[in-house]
Amino acid sequence: MGKGAVHPNGSNFCRFLKYNIVDKMRTLVSTNLYDTPRWLEWSERAPPMEIYNISLKTKYNNNKYMDLVKFL
Repeated sequence: MGKGAVHPNGSNFCRFLKYNIVDKMRTLVSTNLYDTPRWLEWSERAPPMEIYNISLKTKYNNNKYMDLVKFL
């Protein structure tokens, strides 16, 4: 089975976080499959960080094709 388009300096996937490792680790700890790691206790004690100023996805589209077909 093919992987799809494989580029040497990019990927087919968005570059923002999709998986919530804290929730996954909580379920592993609650089912006694994994011992509670120290970083899980630290992350539950600390309040969540506000990331409004961090750009997770770029807002500028560098595709010249959009300008070429804009008149259609």
